[in-house]
Amino acid sequence: SSDLWTWVAAVAAVALAVYANTLGGVLLYDDVNAIRDNAFVLDGDMVGVLTKPSWWANGRGGLWRPLTTLTFVADHALHGLAPFGYHLVNVVAHAVVSVLVLVVFAHVTAAPATALGASLLFATHPIHTEAVANVVGRAELLAALGFFLAWRAWLVADARSERSAVWVGVAVLVYFLAMFAKENAIALPA
Repeated sequence: SSDLWTWVAAVAAVALAVYANTLGGVLLYDDVNAIRDNAFVLDGDMVGVLTKPSWWANGRGGLWRPLTTLTFVADHALHGLAPFGYHLVNVVAHAVVSVLVLVVFAHVTAAPATALGASLLFATHPIHTEAVANVVGRAELLAALGFFLAWRAWLVADARSERSAVWVGVAVLVYFLAMFAKENAIALPA
């Protein structure tokens, strides 16, 4: 309906507006290890990203988040270490996740106004500041993106029995991609 598209635009605009102030940020804290000092990112070593832990390899244990690290490789290929593009991806990803909250909640609650309120709260809640403002927070954003896309695909599979196997396959694929962004996406089936 036209209301839904208006709400989608409103949620996206609010999410973008709330975090637009992060676009001038720098690469700091964990961004240094995961991006600026990460040889896999700097060299564009996609095989290394896919086969070896690429975060905290210097004696602190290793984290393997290949999907997230591949997005850093893409960012570096496009604009080097200039932080604006990295931050822009995070802000846009947050807006997309906020819209997915609206879409999924509108479906599962059958209460579109409540879903709108929940998605606006999600878009503006300060708990997301670290995930959006720090570039490494992209792992959280991508995991949430995959989480909600998988949930949405599962809902479509449930509603369309004639093509449900395809949608279940999409849900499973996106779920695994979410886990390749950050391991906490494992919680979706629960």
